Amino acid sequence: MQVFSKTSSKTPSIVRTIILILSLLLLCSCASTSQKSAQLAQQNLANDNFDAAFNQSYDALKEDIKNKDAIAIFPLSYEKVVQFHKDKIEQAKQDNSWATVADEYDRVVEVNDDAKEIVDLIQHNYKDKLSNDKKDIAVFSALTSAFSAKKEDLKIITNLDIHNFSDEKNDAHEKASSQFYEEGQKLAQENNYRDASSKFGRALSYAAGYKDAQALKEKYTKLADEADAKKYYEEGQKLVQENNYRDASSKFSRALLSVAGYKDAQALKEKYTKLADEADAKKYYEEGQKLVQENNYRDASSKFSRALSSVAGYKDAQALKEKYTKLADEVDAKKYYEEGKRLMSQKEYSLAYDQLVKANEYIYSYKDVLTLIEESKNKMPPSEQEIIKAVERCLSRDGVPVSWVGNLLGGGKTSLSAISIQRIGIFNESQQYWPMIVRVQGSSLLNDPFNKGKRVSFDRNGDFRLTRDDYGDWQAFLKGGMFQ
Repeated sequence: MQVFSKTSSKTPSIVRTIILILSLLLLCSCASTSQKSAQLAQQNLANDNFDAAFNQSYDALKEDIKNKDAIAIFPLSYEKVVQFHKDKIEQAKQDNSWATVADEYDRVVEVNDDAKEIVDLIQHNYKDKLSNDKKDIAVFSALTSAFSAKKEDLKIITNLDIHNFSDEKNDAHEKASSQFYEEGQKLAQENNYRDASSKFGRALSYAAGYKDAQALKEKYTKLADEADAKKYYEEGQKLVQENNYRDASSKFSRALLSVAGYKDAQALKEKYTKLADEADAKKYYEEGQKLVQENNYRDASSKFSRALSSVAGYKDAQALKEKYTKLADEVDAKKYYEEGKRLMSQKEYSLAYDQLVKANEYIYSYKDVLTLIEESKNKMPPSEQEIIKAVERCLSRDGVPVSWVGNLLGGGKTSLSAISIQRIGIFNESQQYWPMIVRVQGSSLLNDPFNKGKRVSFDRNGDFRLTRDDYGDWQAFLKGGMFQ
């Protein structure tokens, strides 16, 4: 029984120790983000960035209320940020800027709310330590000496002098509203209705329902809209007299945006939009006719198209657009077709192919263009990569010439280290191949039984013939074969 009793008396202490260890592990897991915020708070405090310093120390403690660095810095960051905004309040009062005073008090109240939240968290989480209860403190200190907050730092937070600025804040808001209200009345007397309306709106933003600010805001917004509508309407009428129908229509439209259904602005907008469209259609139509006389069919077609965009079905613009589009296509198809044929006669097959494709884009199957496209494509020289691949296949298939390895039996199991094109000849029309000189570097295993296993290096220029097979793939063959 004594053994049981002795063991039982130690159990609570062991349990508390385990709990403290688990708390320490949890503390370490939270440390990363919280510690970064605490470090940033220290940097910003040193640089007099008090708002940022306070926010970051607050974030650090919200993330980990046991962050000793944040606990140490929080009171100073609080005092600095409050004093910073109080100084701004005093300056704003001297400047008679009550909106700024109100905004600064808003910030101070926000800071105080955050500070109260942190004080409550400290009191809750350090209840035993703050009450001088020695129970488990020694064990906790032994386990967390590197992490535990100092008691004096905790006391500083819980003893923060957090003043209630609610009355000052409300007074500042009232005075800001009064100031904006008076400014609005002055602007209204000057017939500056738009800015007057804005001032009454700002008065309401600091004190909802302030006096008759809502009614005045609506009144002067309406008067400002009517003044704008009148101004745009009169500007539109002036532009009509100058025969500037497009801009006149735009002005009548803006009058309608200011006041829906203003006078006859809708009818005038539609009337002068139509007249402007007709004027544009006439202009583009006449420009198209002029371009036709200059045989510039492509641009003429574009002008007739723009006339139709201005007024659907304008005169015979549709028929003219189609006519000159067709003529322009015929002119361009002929131009590219003839240039393609000229290039083919000079054996410039790649350039010819591009020109012939363009001709076909304007008029599909123009004359024999499809045949010429296929012919020029087949006569185009292979690309560098195609040449290299074809040479690799040739030497792998047929082996290397005897002169390359200095042995009448030639070589096999060729290993190539480099292939480079030295010269490309003229396409052989009769036998349909491209002659070219290709430098080949590598090594080959001799086929000679008397030199079994001997590998010979080579660096030679090969005279190759490249031709397409029935599947359109390039094949290379050595001129003279193995005895080149």
